Amino acid sequence: AIITDLGTPTSHMASICREFAIPTVVNTGDATTVLTAGQEVTLVADSGGDCTVLQGVAHELLRRQRRGAANMRQVYEYRRQKYIMRYIAPLNLVNPLEEEFTAQRCRTFNDMIRFMHEMSVQALVEGAVRQGNGLLKFFGRQRAVRRLKIDLPLKMLLVDLGGGVAKEAGAEVTFDELTSVPLRAVLQGMMHPGVWHEEGVALRGRDLMASMTRAADLGNAGATAGYNVAVVSREYVNLSLRFGYHFSMLDCYCGDQPRNNHIFFRFVGGAASITSRSLRLRLMATVLAEYDYVLKITGDLLVARLSNIGSDEVCRILNQTGRLSVYVKQLDAQLDSEESADRLAREFLRGNYTIQP
Repeated sequence: AIITDLGTPTSHMASICREFAIPTVVNTGDATTVLTAGQEVTLVADSGGDCTVLQGVAHELLRRQRRGAANMRQVYEYRRQKYIMRYIAPLNLVNPLEEEFTAQRCRTFNDMIRFMHEMSVQALVEGAVRQGNGLLKFFGRQRAVRRLKIDLPLKMLLVDLGGGVAKEAGAEVTFDELTSVPLRAVLQGMMHPGVWHEEGVALRGRDLMASMTRAADLGNAGATAGYNVAVVSREYVNLSLRFGYHFSMLDCYCGDQPRNNHIFFRFVGGAASITSRSLRLRLMATVLAEYDYVLKITGDLLVARLSNIGSDEVCRILNQTGRLSVYVKQLDAQLDSEESADRLAREFLRGNYTIQP
């Protein structure tokens, strides 16, 4: 069972607990103060919101619950829902560079959402590049799609939902004219001295072959493949970034109320072999764990989540996440062992961004 001080019944955590049938009560206010580590309790709750926490193990209640759960698994609606979820929840389309990333390969509802999101971002970029502010009609009279001009070797388009860019800004927006709090924090990290390396790196034979294979995918990405997109407001950013063969997505809300704040970060790709890419994720996971991200790694995909934190802490963590995003872009070929990944992670956390052995 799970008992929390904060949260809402509609939060992500509560939804996951509901999906996996884990008894949960949220927003008690003082559960972590009243309850002690190692204390045995029994949580009695129902979907109507009534709940009671009993001291000790209520064996008779647990026996009744087990009998009820066993009976529920025989109910037609339960079995039907379990069957239907196979076509809703699993995510099979992960990497948009793969040939299998097509509408025909969508097997679940989650796949469809993922595919439509990627295609929407691509259409947004291509439309903005061709028409400048051709998307204006979707966002009102003010100039909605602009180019960001910053001291970084990347091209970025801004879609301002309101309050993310200074009113006096023109078609090209400088960093000083950017008013989106979370995007400013990320970019400050990306522009931090020493994290962006322009010098070349040596590729091992297996890494060179891997990069050539993945380059074939990039060759089909279209003329707008080099553009990055940031959808912004003053408190919000949804950022899609591409550094060579590396792809990342950041979604963040940074407001005055900690309970509303969140960071979602996803990173995938790399030019080197799967072994080197896995070592890179090991390095990233070590660093991100220091900032209390909840992490999940699948293949060469890393997903990190963080929520319920103050705005100052959000900006601090976004700054470090921005540094890490650009720091790792040339590390694939430098990682040849778990020891090297761990060493570079320690150096990064100390503020040493050297990539050479």
